[in-house]
Amino acid sequence: MYNNIIATAFNNSGEYFTSGRTMIEHILCFSGDVVDQIIVFNLGLTDEEKAILNEYPKTQVVEFPEDPYEGYTDCMTDEQTSQSRNHVWKCGAVHHAQEYGKNILWIDSGIAPFTNVEKVFEVIARDGLFFSSDQRWRNDWRTSENYHKGIGLTEEEASKFQVFAAVLGWQSGGPYQKVIEDIYRVSLDADIIQNPMMEQGLNEQSLWGLTANRAGYELLVNDVWDNDNNLGRDSRGWGLGMPDQMRIYRDRDGSVLMRVWRNDGFYGSRYRPKLTRIMSVGVDKATLLYERLIQSTAPPRFK
Repeated sequence: MYNNIIATAFNNSGEYFTSGRTMIEHILCFSGDVVDQIIVFNLGLTDEEKAILNEYPKTQVVEFPEDPYEGYTDCMTDEQTSQSRNHVWKCGAVHHAQEYGKNILWIDSGIAPFTNVEKVFEVIARDGLFFSSDQRWRNDWRTSENYHKGIGLTEEEASKFQVFAAVLGWQSGGPYQKVIEDIYRVSLDADIIQNPMMEQGLNEQSLWGLTANRAGYELLVNDVWDNDNNLGRDSRGWGLGMPDQMRIYRDRDGSVLMRVWRNDGFYGSRYRPKLTRIMSVGVDKATLLYERLIQSTAPPRFK
């Protein structure tokens, strides 16, 4: 049992494996002194890929527990796009992460923290939960009627913001243990959690924040800055070959907890070469390079 762990999960569909390696390397580069172990739940990695990941320091590939979602028609992977349309498996992985550590920080493969995550772990230890919203999507966005009825979603709750579930933190045995247990319990009810929408549904993403709100937790906030260069738009951006977004996670007093790059994990090779080159110079120089980039291009609230 470790104290501070990073938990994640991915398979080899698309480029999630590539993205996941970039995420792990960022954790080891910028936060290796505070992270005790990185747990990677295997969602379909090859033996060669598992061996590569296990070679990283403090990194362990573990098998996903006996699949509680077997038979969920849209749970794991859409055969046409090789992308998961319903990320309900994350509810199970986050729940089972408590078998490996006390303070758990879940990070999707498409997230690359480029500052130390020490302050985030301090918030997890202080509050027992680290759920954040970018205040873009409300609880009824891309969610289905069966979910609304099954969970008893009220108009007031529907108007509140979803958690950005690519980053989630909690303390095993802490004051919000029941939130994690309740989320896992609901995720096992296919009649509630499955989303029949053809495009990616967000029933499970709505569930994170809704359950936390019902337990009296107020979501933290993260600011989003889109890289317009990558998205085919003019104006702001930090150049091609860099991720599509930067996010800044803030504490309740507005102070910065961490900065991350965010890109769809399905397109990991787009930004891995440049980020790998930056990290290769070492944490001090990489931090300086990123800081110069932010200071020269970012809007004031990101500096």
